[in-house]
Amino acid sequence: MAHLGQHAVVIGASMGGLMASRVLADHYEKVSVLERDALPITHEHRKGVPQGSHAHGLLARGREILDQLFPGLSEEMVAQGAFYGDVVDEVLWFNYGVYLSNVRSALQGLLISRPMLENSVRQRLLQLPNVQLQEEVDVLEPVCDRDEGRVTGVRVRGAGGINTISADFVADASGRGSRSPAWLDALGYDKPREESIPVNIGYMTRLYRRQPEHLSGKQAVILGACQPDGGLGSFWHKSTTAGS
Repeated sequence: MAHLGQHAVVIGASMGGLMASRVLADHYEKVSVLERDALPITHEHRKGVPQGSHAHGLLARGREILDQLFPGLSEEMVAQGAFYGDVVDEVLWFNYGVYLSNVRSALQGLLISRPMLENSVRQRLLQLPNVQLQEEVDVLEPVCDRDEGRVTGVRVRGAGGINTISADFVADASGRGSRSPAWLDALGYDKPREESIPVNIGYMTRLYRRQPEHLSGKQAVILGACQPDGGLGSFWHKSTTAGS
């Protein structure tokens, strides 16, 4: 692996932040993950992931990539309550009033709760000797070298007050609450051009007690219901809480 620098900083221990940290760990001597929240030890919902209480499914390619980066991760999560599912054969897809045909495939997804997924990835990431996580740390702003025209670290507020963390590379994975646009503006850069594509989809989750004969024995169903505005409403019903 190419060595790119001594220290990389990732803002946010979201799934995006965890995955970015895993990749950066192959190229930097040290990776620091800075998280504003106090993170749960077990598979619990947290404030920073408001969508975490909804039903989740990990698609086949995403599961394969996670297993490449964290060998054996899928099996570990299955042992804790998640379970495999052929997303083409074991899931009912109902679109525009008809069920799509089921057929066996190699697309093995994973039915799992978001807290289990995030916690499992986080625990595996922190087993890497060059990765460290700092919780309840608020990143105030990037630190820049005007002469070199590059970011050289971040200024943070934590239990010890305000201090500066130097870095060769800084990645912002803080999600929808990101302050990067404001930071770029303060540094004199033009705001990035924004492009918005409305999808007209909302989420709602409700738990049901499943019986083996429900859904003709299939593991889940995806319902695509045509809405008056032309959007699709999708619903995923899992046969267990899958590790929640």
